[in-house]
Amino acid sequence: MAEHLPNGLSPEYVAGFFDGEGTVGIGLSMDITRSGTWRPRHRLYVRIGSTNLPILEMLKHQFGGSIHAYKLKIGHAPAWGWALGPADSVNFLRTIRPFLILKAAEADLAFEFSNLARFAKRPLGTPRRAQRLPAISIEERERLRTELVNLHGLSGAARFRSLASRQLIGQTTRTSGGSISGFMSYRAGP
Repeated sequence: MAEHLPNGLSPEYVAGFFDGEGTVGIGLSMDITRSGTWRPRHRLYVRIGSTNLPILEMLKHQFGGSIHAYKLKIGHAPAWGWALGPADSVNFLRTIRPFLILKAAEADLAFEFSNLARFAKRPLGTPRRAQRLPAISIEERERLRTELVNLHGLSGAARFRSLASRQLIGQTTRTSGGSISGFMSYRAGP
């Protein structure tokens, strides 16, 4: 029997909803420093876009974040977006990661990015202006952002192959038609 979150949604349901409607991203902006130089800034986020506002409100109640209305387009149903910042994104993904299928590789990249960001923080007591990220940290953050962007361009079947190649799912086999079996059996069991 599925364990339900306090808002009544099971983690399995939330993971399925996120697999279909959500995205994990690492945003990139350029900040200007006091010395006048440009510095890249990477920021992890999670978003879900949907026409179902009550579900997004339930997610906001459980995980935090914010909801905003998308610009209404003629002939389209009203839609909203739910978004989480870096810390809340990691907590949300940890809750649903065991049940993700299509977005599992994206969640894992988010965890890798989060771990990298945690080690790049300035020592306690160091003034903010004195913080300098080493070039390797910036390069590694950009590598993770690029890898995530590349995953976004993949179809569902290609994402599943990516998962299999990263050995996140376990045993999969190719069928004579070229598709991967094991997709449904991944979640099977007691």
